[in-house]
Amino acid sequence: MEKIPKQVWTESDLRFQFKLKELETHPLLVDWLKVETLDLHFSSVELQRLEKLRSTLKQNFKFWNEEELKMRFIAFILEIAGYQDDHPRFRIYLERSITAVIETIRLNVEADLMLAAGIGELIQHPYFCFHEYKRKKKKADDPVAQVLIAMLIAQVLNENDKPIYGCHVIGELWYFMVLHGKEYAISEPMSATNIIHLKQIVAILKRFIDILNVHL
Repeated sequence: MEKIPKQVWTESDLRFQFKLKELETHPLLVDWLKVETLDLHFSSVELQRLEKLRSTLKQNFKFWNEEELKMRFIAFILEIAGYQDDHPRFRIYLERSITAVIETIRLNVEADLMLAAGIGELIQHPYFCFHEYKRKKKKADDPVAQVLIAMLIAQVLNENDKPIYGCHVIGELWYFMVLHGKEYAISEPMSATNIIHLKQIVAILKRFIDILNVHL
């Protein structure tokens, strides 16, 4: 078995090594992002929280490090979206490493957040992989590559042909991703400093739980 120690993967590396193809869009991604007017309904309390979070992000995202972005903004957005451990289909795993051998190459990644079926600390079936990066994409820490690695590992662990969903954040910008087979697509960025986009981000995160319940 070929093993590449401490390999720093970029998106281009993964596309070449595993014959991945990036599509301009994908039907599954289009369906996921199709949030209706009803999905954008929030209570007055939620709207106040979102506006406060939006304002705080706008003032600070250029200066926050990864932990500050995560703890002072992303964690609250995920809470509003309903990403909690009482769901019957998934548990929330934070900062967990997953690994798999793909085409003789061992891949390993530490995902900032995963929604996965599991027992205790045992991750069995990852459905959603989330990675955030503070300011801008760098070759040494490519957020797209990090999510793709987690998605590829999830395909092996799940042992089925169902799609894997994901998201990565660069500063104020959110990108949603879908991988199905060897094909993947990434959404246009949504700025969480824009209240309309922020409500859409939360609605899209909520919609994933519906997709999980029905299709995954």
